[in-house]
Amino acid sequence: MKVFSDLNEVHDWLNENGFEDTVPFANPDYVGAIIGISCCGSLIYSYTKMVECLMIQDKMTEEDAIDFINYNTIGSLQRNQSYYPIILFDIN
Repeated sequence: MKVFSDLNEVHDWLNENGFEDTVPFANPDYVGAIIGISCCGSLIYSYTKMVECLMIQDKMTEEDAIDFINYNTIGSLQRNQSYYPIILFDIN
């Protein structure tokens, strides 16, 4: 599995692999939560990993990270945008 170190590397990989129109989240903390790309060309992020990334990198509590993602990230997704990111929720 490819692991990205920063947003520039994500953009470079997308451009090199024919996904120029794919839009990653602007928050660089989420780079470690990328788990794949859909058949439609959208980056797929793990919700669980997004929470973990904010807890590690921004020193948030789990509750604060969840609130941040739900309000600032999920709440701001533009569904009409082509190739917008997909967030995968684990089924427990």
